[in-house]
Amino acid sequence: MYCPNCKKDMGEDALFCPECGTKTLAVSSKRCNACQTPLEPDMAFCPECGQPVAEAPYTESPGYNPGNYQQNNPDSAQQSGYPQQKMPDPMQNYSYPDPDPSAPLKKKAPVGTIVAICAGVLVVCAAAIFLLSRMDQNDAKMVSKENQTAQEQKDSENAEDSSDTISENTKKEKKKEDQVVQVIENNSAEETDANGQNQNAASAQSKTFANAKDRTAQQDVLTVGGQLDLQHMGNLLGNTGATYGSYVLDVTNLQEYDAGSADTPLPASALIGVPILFTIADGVDKGEINLDTPVTLAYTFANGRGVFKSSDNGRTFPISQMLSEALTNSDNNALNSLIDFLTLDRINTTCHSYGFNSVDMQRKLMTGTTNLENYISAKDAAMMLNTIYQDNFIGIGKAFLETNFKISGSDTANRGMYPACSSCETFLNLNGITDSRYNEIGLIQNGDEIFIISVFTCNGVANTSASALTTLSSYVVSTLKAQ
Repeated sequence: MYCPNCKKDMGEDALFCPECGTKTLAVSSKRCNACQTPLEPDMAFCPECGQPVAEAPYTESPGYNPGNYQQNNPDSAQQSGYPQQKMPDPMQNYSYPDPDPSAPLKKKAPVGTIVAICAGVLVVCAAAIFLLSRMDQNDAKMVSKENQTAQEQKDSENAEDSSDTISENTKKEKKKEDQVVQVIENNSAEETDANGQNQNAASAQSKTFANAKDRTAQQDVLTVGGQLDLQHMGNLLGNTGATYGSYVLDVTNLQEYDAGSADTPLPASALIGVPILFTIADGVDKGEINLDTPVTLAYTFANGRGVFKSSDNGRTFPISQMLSEALTNSDNNALNSLIDFLTLDRINTTCHSYGFNSVDMQRKLMTGTTNLENYISAKDAAMMLNTIYQDNFIGIGKAFLETNFKISGSDTANRGMYPACSSCETFLNLNGITDSRYNEIGLIQNGDEIFIISVFTCNGVANTSASALTTLSSYVVSTLKAQ
């Protein structure tokens, strides 16, 4: 098959010429009987010659249409050798049929109607969208309401459970309180002796002397002890005919024993060493005193105990050495020199600031008028010593006491407690003696039991009082046990 335009040889099934792009209509098997022009299946007349398609038979003849080619290319007939033909006028041989008057007329829809229909469709769509939205909102509200109802029901159940739990816990706590009250009542009944003294040591053991520097803090952790017979102790001291104050502090069991007039201020004699030691410990702890600070020795008491001699008068010694001599040898000149350094007023003020109000320093030893005296109670002396022993001060504590707070066994004035306590694991003591007084304080560790004995006597005979104190100390050592 050839292109009807440029005569290019083409395949039989080509729809367009590969050279010039002309449509071939090769697929059509229907041609005009007059001019052989390819016809579309629905054509009633030939587009080239106007010949009616139905009037003449046709034959299948693939190829190009020379009439169509000549019409589109008027010079091609002479060039190709084909004769020039005049195409008939199709309108001269064809008359249009009259329309059927019985056939219904087709009417075009008015524009207004189409617009109205479109508007109606839009309204319907908008209404549908609105209804769907409302349904979604209602569904969400219903779900939210159902969830809220479920949560409220759950909260109500939890509240009921909580109420039941609280009620049950309240019952348990009430039962526990009743049990505690019953236990306390039972313990009180079991641990109260004939003198009505509370023996509830378990309660006291939950407390401690740590940081208990002042009297009130120590008193808060103490209970009344029940191992010692206070009447027996009073009889031992009362038989001497002396005025006395006696106190035992059970350090291990946090208990105390007032064996008579424990809070009464009595003449201290050489036991002024306790408030002097306490004041220095406080000053070192606060950074106001340095143990290396030199102190001038004032030798004013020729017949006193100690190692300092008249030749040492005016010499300076570190506070630590001066204090050691005052305690270890009960050196009166060392005690008086420390009073000069500290002043009586400072000693009193320091001791009173911790609640030890029985301390009343009025003079140095063996000086001043006879109406002046130095006072302290047996209980305050024991508690001040215990404050230092518990390491509640920085600088002077337990280690210092173990080295310096003990009178040599070779000192003939070391009487009262020494015979009864020297065999114990630890025995620390300081005493003071005159013709009518024997005062002593000792810290004893006997196995697991640690205690302090503090006894002041006056207006009696020193030797008699010292002997009674030996018996009393022996009784305490043999009776007090760690519980």
